[in-house]
Amino acid sequence: TRNQKKVLESLDITSSGKIQQSFDASSLDAFTEEEQGWILAYQNRLKRGSREHSGAITTFQDSTYVYEFTDFSASGGQFSPMAETSFEGSISEITADFVLESSSNSTWASDLAFIVTTSPTFSSGSAVLQVGGYTEIAQNNYSWGTGDSGTPGTSIQVTVTLDEPVSGGNLYLWIGNGWASGGSQATWSGSFSIPGIEDVPNLITGISPASGRIEPGFSEEITVEFSSIDFVPGIYERTLLLQTNDPDQQQTFFPVTVTVLDENGSLSDFASTLTVSDANEQSVNLTFGTAPNATSGFDEQYDVVAPDPPSNGTMDARFSTTEGGYLSYFQRTTDDRTEWVIAITAESNAYPITLSWDPAELTEDGFFRLYGPENGVSLNADMSSVSTLVVNDPSISLLTLEHVMTASYEMTYTENWNLVALPLQKEHQQFSEIFPTAYPFALYSFDGNYQAESRLEMSKGYWIRLTEAYQQTFSGNLPQHQPVELRKGWNLFSANSYCEPYCTIDDPDGIVSQGAIFEFDAGYSQTSQLHSGNGYWVRTNNAGSVSLALAAPSLQDADLLAGTWSGEKFQNMLDEQAVRIHAEQNGRLLQPLFIAYQNRVDGLESRFALPPVPPTGSVDLRLENNTYVSSQTEVTLQIQQNEEPILLSLEDGFEGVITFYSETLEPVEYILRGNAKIEVPQGAVRAALTLTDGSGIDTLEGSPTGLIPEQFSLSQNFPNPFNPTTQIAYTLPEDAKVQIGVYNMLGQQVATLQDGFLKAGAYTVTLDGSSLSSGIYFYRFSAKSSGASANAFEMVRKMTLMK
Repeated sequence: TRNQKKVLESLDITSSGKIQQSFDASSLDAFTEEEQGWILAYQNRLKRGSREHSGAITTFQDSTYVYEFTDFSASGGQFSPMAETSFEGSISEITADFVLESSSNSTWASDLAFIVTTSPTFSSGSAVLQVGGYTEIAQNNYSWGTGDSGTPGTSIQVTVTLDEPVSGGNLYLWIGNGWASGGSQATWSGSFSIPGIEDVPNLITGISPASGRIEPGFSEEITVEFSSIDFVPGIYERTLLLQTNDPDQQQTFFPVTVTVLDENGSLSDFASTLTVSDANEQSVNLTFGTAPNATSGFDEQYDVVAPDPPSNGTMDARFSTTEGGYLSYFQRTTDDRTEWVIAITAESNAYPITLSWDPAELTEDGFFRLYGPENGVSLNADMSSVSTLVVNDPSISLLTLEHVMTASYEMTYTENWNLVALPLQKEHQQFSEIFPTAYPFALYSFDGNYQAESRLEMSKGYWIRLTEAYQQTFSGNLPQHQPVELRKGWNLFSANSYCEPYCTIDDPDGIVSQGAIFEFDAGYSQTSQLHSGNGYWVRTNNAGSVSLALAAPSLQDADLLAGTWSGEKFQNMLDEQAVRIHAEQNGRLLQPLFIAYQNRVDGLESRFALPPVPPTGSVDLRLENNTYVSSQTEVTLQIQQNEEPILLSLEDGFEGVITFYSETLEPVEYILRGNAKIEVPQGAVRAALTLTDGSGIDTLEGSPTGLIPEQFSLSQNFPNPFNPTTQIAYTLPEDAKVQIGVYNMLGQQVATLQDGFLKAGAYTVTLDGSSLSSGIYFYRFSAKSSGASANAFEMVRKMTLMK
């Protein structure tokens, strides 16, 4: 125990050398009998690092178990344990380096066998792995692949990698002669190296007598010694084996259950103190925890009953149960959820009430949350990340403290494209195992460009396309929130682990851009509330890491929430200083656009940027340059449609003219007036909108602004990435010969989009990539005017086809 270790340290014998020195000097008499027992147990513990037995030395080197043997001799089918203890972990490979010293009866070097069993006794029934040896003993057999010779000096130096790892908590290792032939005998020297395992400390440290003879009609008392060194408090099960020469009862197994307590005689998993204090400097300490032997009622070794509440208005706090109130309350260990209800009684002048704790006292397993009414909408704290919660509202008298070990999420996904993520770890080889209704090759991550993926990872967000709506349940253990690494610019990420009622981004370095967190539900919309199982876009000013935190009232009331403006304040600011363009589809509001923004600030486009365009088949509406706010009264809209209609309207009290452009149809012009809604024509990919004063509308002809373009220009294709079609817009300030070609990464031309003379104006061409393979392409635009000035313009842009 810890107390014993302190005594050993005070005796200055905590190194193996000093212990050995004590033995050599026969100075144990200086210690009490109890202390001598501790010294012997501690010596056994130190020997675990390097043991010598049966001509072998075993050590651990860089988390690898190394077994070195010299002149190991065994007859056919004879095996010896490689260690006195069992091992735990996962064996995925074994490295052998040994030589055959001597041999008889055709025993080869490769007949030296390494065996793993799940029982402390050697048998083929418990053997789960065999490497080497001609005779098959275990369920899974591997050969060394070399050394098939009985000539002394034949050596084997090889690493054997297993098809499937062998894992477990009680693995026993054996070495022996795997040529089970009569008269077979051989001797080997060398070593085995097995990474990924560690030995399990001995709970049973001695049996006396370990062997002997019992005469008929007599009995023998056996003494079994136990040591709790290297064991944390808990309940452990072991098995004693009695072997006799009685043909009717050769083996008898005795199950043993050992309970290891801490220095206070308890078996708690953890114990933490929660201090409740008021504005008048009065406080109450509450203790909570779990233990495998705790009950739902009063447990003398753990619980403390609270006295009757004070009647003089003094602040009171206690754990409230159906049995009564407690100052200390422990509950039974569970792998699901444990809840404590905290009742607070105080006068209104005693507020605010502060609850404080030490996160280091909490167990690392699971998730701790302290919250108020309505599942934490008004009060919520991740107890592993923060150490206080302040209650300002005198009407709140009950709080809930929960320890959650597992969770289950029922996720619903819609047909077509979804932003998804893993809320919990779920083993899979292909994403179709989680999303069986997904299209093949339809999972994409983002690292500056869209990347096709075969499986999902925690903390990452993904686009996935489904053939139909689908529900999936994720269940499992809750990991702690892990930092999320973000690159500069746009990132697809997710809220991992536990987010109740939702999470926010903790951004101490301020790398997240204001207003730059977006979710997707038919279209993009800003958010500051992150939910497990969904993917999100976030934009950063610099690369770095952020963390997730449970929603807290101190953040909810702030102007800035998780690096973005709080929704109501932000929308009010834009509504006061800009003109809103409303967009909706099937009654669902899409991300609004704002024009004529009066607050002229530097970096306007960067500050109000939208995430990359979603894949083809999704709805997207944005201003030119990928923003949703502009200071201009004449703007260009970029449009991506699906088969469902999009309705547009202007903010009440404003008017404008909007002209829609498509590849196949003539321009279509509408008047936007107040809240009157118009339907975006099917096939429209761009629109030009001009605000007017309402006194009259000029008819627009030709280019979107009604004027001849002032310069040559080539726009980025839209959408990008695309599948299978995309539009490319360009302008000509004068008549010119235009050539537009598409090239692959090898510089080979794969398509011609335009080759001929055109009049001055604005144009859009469409690339159909149905016959092209997924990848990166370049489109080259060249224009040479035919006028006296003979101006020339050339430009190349990159685009991505994502099937």
